Amino acid sequence: MGKLWSYILPLPIESMDQLKVLLSVFSSEISIEILKNIKLEGKTYQKELLKKLPYSSKTIILKLKQLVSSGVLEEGVEQKKTKGKTVWVKWYTPTFVGKWIITLLTPFDQINPKEMDKISKELFKIYSASLAELCLLLGLSLEEYLEILSSEFLEKAQVPLYKKYENPDVVVFDLLNLGIKIHVKDLKSADKIKELSFKYGGSAVDFSTYLSRLGAKVIFVGKFCKDEASRKVLDALIREHVGFVSVSTEGKRLPCIILFSDDRGNQKMLREEEGINFSLQSPAEIDWSIIDKCKIVYIGEVYKEVAEMVSSYAKTRNKIIVYRPYLLYLEYDIRDLREVLHNVDVFIIDERISQKLEVNDNTLKNLCAGNCVKIEANAVKVYSKNSIAKIPFRKPRGNYIKKFADLLTAYLVKGLLDGKKVVEAVKYGVKTLERNSKKIR
Repeated sequence: MGKLWSYILPLPIESMDQLKVLLSVFSSEISIEILKNIKLEGKTYQKELLKKLPYSSKTIILKLKQLVSSGVLEEGVEQKKTKGKTVWVKWYTPTFVGKWIITLLTPFDQINPKEMDKISKELFKIYSASLAELCLLLGLSLEEYLEILSSEFLEKAQVPLYKKYENPDVVVFDLLNLGIKIHVKDLKSADKIKELSFKYGGSAVDFSTYLSRLGAKVIFVGKFCKDEASRKVLDALIREHVGFVSVSTEGKRLPCIILFSDDRGNQKMLREEEGINFSLQSPAEIDWSIIDKCKIVYIGEVYKEVAEMVSSYAKTRNKIIVYRPYLLYLEYDIRDLREVLHNVDVFIIDERISQKLEVNDNTLKNLCAGNCVKIEANAVKVYSKNSIAKIPFRKPRGNYIKKFADLLTAYLVKGLLDGKKVVEAVKYGVKTLERNSKKIR
């Protein structure tokens, strides 16, 4: 026996009604052929079926009556004008049970994704209602069923989901995390929380999804756990049409980063001590063939040693390399990054990172072979060995500030894909973000 597929067929509660449905459909090849020719949405007219199917009219009408009687189809009549005459015509539509049976009988590659999504959600709602009732009646743990769903989803995700992006534009190497944002009135005398929010995936997911929305084919490479946060991250990537390579890890959950902020703009970040071990760590965790097929390699929050390996390999393949580390792994001197920056075409930092690394303008001009892009509070500076270009922008407000750096980076990378120079791509990104700031908030 080959691979099993767990088809679920909703049936009436009464045994006799169940038998009636099953016999009306599966006891006859003619009934199956009729259902294959019934539209999931809209009306299917009896005249169409009589004309299309290679059976006698009497046989087809008899089977249609059985399918209606068992609750698989619904019937109706309406008036139509044909050659100047008004006639009554009979039509059929599938019930929910009928829709699901028709879907099961349809080859997978012929199924309309939107119709499948609608029917599957209806079926899952019915199943969930029964499961919830069972848990309440027998005192079973609903949480265990939710854990099984998450675990199975993540288990299936271990198979790389990037086949439809065999020639990706951008491959993203980055770190996932669970971000908890806590806003208080004053950090020094905080005793109440004004706002609490959760962010699944962090900047890695934001940048990847923004870039995908701009039309780039993106593959994300990173570590996932078998927890609810990882499931939500993968679900978001799938919905945003971002391919991914899921590197398995023994960790029970994504590392947590807590960001405290107050009304004065003060911030304080806390991270789990073990979170740093969540980065890609060895060459064996990287599918190097993906780099061969892409145009741009984006390196975010990964171990310095991994950044060195990836950038070095990408350089030998003549790829554009964009490097944008954050604060988590920057607990060393800027000189420690020279092996990475030697291969990098664009190095992106913000004011916090430049302050952390204690680098000035002269240092930034000579950091890497290409350009260094520094995102400040009111401007973006682009450094090359011979010049500094300053692109001012209106200071964003509220949540938009948190999105600005990821959005600008996405526009910069998309500009590089389109053949723009770094300064040109930054100017275009800043101009577009200023024009659309209200929509993006």
